[in-house]
Order: sequence, then structure tokens, then C-alpha cells
Amino acid sequence: MIVLDTTSKSLTVGMTSAAATTNPDFTTHWSDDTGTSFTEGSTDGALSGTSQVTMVAAPAASTRRLIRSVYITNKDTAAVTLTITLNNTSTLRTIAKVTLQPNDTWSTD
Repeated sequence: MIVLDTTSKSLTVGMTSAAATTNPDFTTHWSDDTGTSFTEGSTDGALSGTSQVTMVAAPAASTRRLIRSVYITNKDTAAVTLTITLNNTSTLRTIAKVTLQPNDTWSTD
């Protein structure tokens, strides 16, 4: 599980180069815990070449966002290399660096 425990932390991903034809897509599943309430949520989207993409945004103040799972699927015709990062006030901490072949999926839960 990945925990975002401040308003400055988010989960991001970037590619080392542009996709040949189609950017990979992602889905995430998370929950927010305020100490008095618990809310589930999800995010989905597509990567954008070498630009960092936010997969899970930072939580609101006094909230811990608990990331349950992340799935990234390479929909391209060529292999792609991804770096999944914890972004803390623009300081990127690498969680994983993976190369996905066409139609491969990387996940964590």
C-alpha cells in the first residue's frame, strides 16, 4: 500500500520516450481516511509521452489517501519504459522503473 499523508504528495508516472503509436493507460483505486470518515475512489487516464502524469492526486488537508492498487497497460506497438514516482513538492522519489512489452500490464496492490 502507498500512503499519501500530506497535501504535497501525489503518485505520478513518466515515460522515458514518446510512444510509437498509443500511450499506455492506467487505473488506480484508493480510499481517503479522515479519522472520522472513509471514502473510496478511483482514477483512470492515459500517459502523455515523457511528461509526468498524476495518477493519484494529493489528498485534502487532514486526510490520508491510501492507494490500494495501480494498473498500467502498454497499449503501444513497441516496448515502453516507465518510472512510477512519489511526487513530494516536485521532488520525485522512484517507486518502480519498469519496461513493458506491448499488451503487458504492471500492477501493484
